[in-house]
Amino acid sequence: MKVLHLFWAALCLLLLVSGSAAGKVTSSKDCVNLKGTCEHRKCSSAMIEIGKCNARKNCCKV
Repeated sequence: MKVLHLFWAALCLLLLVSGSAAGKVTSSKDCVNLKGTCEHRKCSSAMIEIGKCNARKNCCKV
């Protein structure tokens, strides 16, 4: 029974890690590849922040 709990915990951890690494935007090139734009300010209400282009710019997508 303990093996089953360990299996489920490992599976959940694997899903959490793979999900967060999939859409990670760390540069302006990544942002453009995901059809986003780099904005100096916060994204407008019609746009969603999908990452960071650099330390000052946010990557926004409609």
